[in-house]
Amino acid sequence: MISSATGTCIGNPAFDRPVGICINGSAATVAKFNMVKPTGVSTTFPTPSFMSNMGSVLGCYVLPTPALCDGKFYRFYLTIDPVSNPAAGEELYIQLMDKTYYENDAGTYVEGWEDVSNLATDVDIGITGSYATLNLN
Repeated sequence: MISSATGTCIGNPAFDRPVGICINGSAATVAKFNMVKPTGVSTTFPTPSFMSNMGSVLGCYVLPTPALCDGKFYRFYLTIDPVSNPAAGEELYIQLMDKTYYENDAGTYVEGWEDVSNLATDVDIGITGSYATLNLN
């Protein structure tokens, strides 16, 4: 379940479906799965480049919910399709993502899951720093 605190939002309320997750782990752990994804969710987005140092990514998914503001929550379940059994202690991580606006190199504001411009003054967006651990034993 994802929930927001009073006075805060997860996802930009200006967008329809602005909340996403990416599922990642070590290359060895990720290789043990055909799929781990939110049940019933098919809309994906490309892995943001800022996740390149966070291990391997199984996928990034747009959750079918509006922005979660002022204590609202969204409950989801995962469909897990393993290739082989993970060893004790192996973990996957579920990274919470925000969709928002960023300024591109042309000075235009566009929507996205990350800042893909080359301007040094831009700030990477998308990841909130929150994650959940999926213990696989």
